[in-house]
Amino acid sequence: MLPDAKRKRRKDDAERDQRERRRRQEEALDEALGNTFPASDPVSVEQPAPASSKRRPRPTSDAS
Repeated sequence: MLPDAKRKRRKDDAERDQRERRRRQEEALDEALGNTFPASDPVSVEQPAPASSKRRPRPTSDAS
């Protein structure tokens, strides 16, 4: 076999291995993402109103 042919074969093998690693990584990410849905608490578009700085006094009980 010629040196250039060996070099090309190694390059092809490396590219194939890289594509296979990438495919497995994408599958793992897809599976992990699929396991997160449906989420129990969907994202809320609205923000809650800020708490009032003035607090009402608690009623006292005259049960003595």
